[in-house]
Amino acid sequence: MKGFGDIQSVYRAKLELLEMMDSSAVAILNGDDPKLMLMAGAFKPRIITFGLSKGCDYRATKITYRNRERKFLLNDLYPLKLKILGRHNIYNALAAIAVANQLGVGYDLIKEALVNFSLSSGRMEMKELGDVRIIDDSYNSNLLSLNSAIDTLAGLAPSARKILVSGDMLELGPAAGAAHYHMGRKVAEKGIDILITVGSLAGQMCRAAHRYGMKKQEIFECGSHAEAGKCLLDLIRAG
Repeated sequence: MKGFGDIQSVYRAKLELLEMMDSSAVAILNGDDPKLMLMAGAFKPRIITFGLSKGCDYRATKITYRNRERKFLLNDLYPLKLKILGRHNIYNALAAIAVANQLGVGYDLIKEALVNFSLSSGRMEMKELGDVRIIDDSYNSNLLSLNSAIDTLAGLAPSARKILVSGDMLELGPAAGAAHYHMGRKVAEKGIDILITVGSLAGQMCRAAHRYGMKKQEIFECGSHAEAGKCLLDLIRAG
């Protein structure tokens, strides 16, 4: 959010796109974002929505996750499958489906494209080293991506030991400290077993995680990537 100041300013900047659209245009928006929907109602283009809640034009229901696959029904009718991690990628898929459908692409082609889709390196990329599974989401970090990464990690096999390694989220502006603290609280509340951080901002995650229930021996605030790497190697084990 650097340069914008706060999330409200980000919304206003995005809505400048809608200001340039007339009534013949179509805007495809996240129907599960109440603030966005409230603000978008003042503009001219026809609004098409996607999301998980009732009333969305493109809605995912009956979402399941098994063997690294996410399956869901589109509008309670059409079965679809994604071979990528992250519940947030259901939203990304719905947005793509909405755009494709508005351009005349049929269900069969959409289904084939989704099942064959793969993410670029460093984006929710699952790797296996023996009995250890690593989710590499290191391409970039912001509030939404880290929030989704924590949810994804927490939602994996309940009996598995879970370690989160996080650096600083940059370009958050004045809200940076509070944002990292909030993520640290979420780490604790989601039951992550070990937290390793690098960077002064990410250190706020450590303090929040301890404040909300993690033990000191489960939290490692590192001063460098090398230190964090050594710490991880010392802690990592099968399961």
